[in-house]
Amino acid sequence: MSTQGSRFEGLYPMVGLKIVKTFQRPDPALVEAFRDRFLPDIADCVGVLFCIDQSLRPAYTPMPRLLGPAFTVRVPPGDNLMVKKALHMAQPGDVIVVDARGHLDWCLGGAGMTVVAKQRGIAGMLVDGAYRDIEQMRSIAFPMILKGVAPATGPKRGPGMINVPVHCGGVVIHPGDIIVGDVEGAVVVPRDAASLVARQVATKPLKVRAEDWDWVGAVEADRERDQYFDSVLASRNCEYVERAD
Repeated sequence: MSTQGSRFEGLYPMVGLKIVKTFQRPDPALVEAFRDRFLPDIADCVGVLFCIDQSLRPAYTPMPRLLGPAFTVRVPPGDNLMVKKALHMAQPGDVIVVDARGHLDWCLGGAGMTVVAKQRGIAGMLVDGAYRDIEQMRSIAFPMILKGVAPATGPKRGPGMINVPVHCGGVVIHPGDIIVGDVEGAVVVPRDAASLVARQVATKPLKVRAEDWDWVGAVEADRERDQYFDSVLASRNCEYVERAD
């Protein structure tokens, strides 16, 4: 009898091998509400607790916007068994979010896996770990935000979990939360607050191009903020010195 796929070294954990087949995804129209919105405005709405750590950056630039509901994966550092499984389970439009504890010695995948993801309509990946074949990824315009790049592949033993809460870039992410990412970084819009955040961010100007900015209003608002800061400093008895000797 073949033992392929069943061999392991050392003790194997009793828990941690679990696949949740599906979850409640947000309405596609709600996801699209974040397509063209200024990422810092979204970040201001969700707050720092839902902003991915800046150690995770776009794999290449310029990169198409990363946007979609989170399809989550937890793996032991460097092991990509469940990442490969996720590529065949995620639905078109999903963003695969991989919690690999920031492991950078081995990659979690490369061009072959990326092509499969693109072909299946997966919207991109957010990886707290390493990937490889960045130029190939750029050539097919597949959005990915990751922690690092590593040329060597790791084991495929498991365990691992799919569609459970994960910890990625300092943020706890649940299946169905909305991931938004671009050159500024990435933010997480919690599924249960997505409608509220979408309504709030819709009140902000798009600010995609220079002509979209209200320069006069921005200068006036900054003047008012400066007056506020002066009042804060005065209330704290700030010492002013005319010049340094």
